[in-house]
Amino acid sequence: MMKETDIQRIKTSEIQKDKFVVTFPSLYYQWYINRFGKYCWVAEEASTSRMVGYMLGKSEGIPLRGHVSAIAVHPDFRGQGIARRMMKMLEHAADREKCQFVDLFVDPRNTNALEMYEHLGYRVYRKVEDYYQDGHPALDMHKAMSADKT
Repeated sequence: MMKETDIQRIKTSEIQKDKFVVTFPSLYYQWYINRFGKYCWVAEEASTSRMVGYMLGKSEGIPLRGHVSAIAVHPDFRGQGIARRMMKMLEHAADREKCQFVDLFVDPRNTNALEMYEHLGYRVYRKVEDYYQDGHPALDMHKAMSADKT
């Protein structure tokens, strides 16, 4: 689980230099940790405790849904299944809470992330124009959880 002491590690990490990663104000991370801590994780390299990835997630709404607010992996550690494992952890937590689905927004230019989400079973629900600060759209992707009986 993510701790408040991880916020500064996130904000100063090489991970944040990626063009697809958004850096939020410290209070945003703190709010997530305090409110949705069971959906927030830091991935560390076992031998050094170096942060190699993180996820901010939550559950909310009616119907109850899980949501991926942020997920990022250090460039040197991509392709090793770290993001996939964090997604599975969030899905497992969402299933335990009886969420109907998990959703996320992804930049369609981020083809590696888009491919991973599709491989995990996420499908494009809609395209949201002007979602990002640079005016580009986002794809709103959903995956049904076991509580969805439709």
